[in-house]
Amino acid sequence: DRRGTMLRAEEQNHDMFAAIDAVVDKLYRQIRRYRGQKRKRRTAAAPQVDDMAYLGEPLPIAEEGTEDEGAIVRSKRFALNPMNSDEAVEQMELLGHDFFVFFNSEEEAINVLYRRHDGNYGLLQPEFD
Repeated sequence: DRRGTMLRAEEQNHDMFAAIDAVVDKLYRQIRRYRGQKRKRRTAAAPQVDDMAYLGEPLPIAEEGTEDEGAIVRSKRFALNPMNSDEAVEQMELLGHDFFVFFNSEEEAINVLYRRHDGNYGLLQPEFD
């Protein structure tokens, strides 16, 4: 659609054609789910998004040289398309992710949407000092 809704599917198989068929099936399921969500959204209220996520106490910073030190093993660049929080929920669901970084067109800021353990959503809205 005009907002640039992204669908993503991945499959591994020794037979390339079987993998392609499986990916196409996954994409068709995502399209059906997307269309169903659009219809449902017209008749029902939008999903609830927390106004602000409670972050609690900051995590302790590990000292340099500790064995538990992790390394960044992958870096990814991506376009931030302006959208509201409801569109971000839709995009996150379509991608099957537990969180989604987006440019909130209502707040004119970068936000992070995430799925909470209770099935609702949280919205991180960073503030710069």
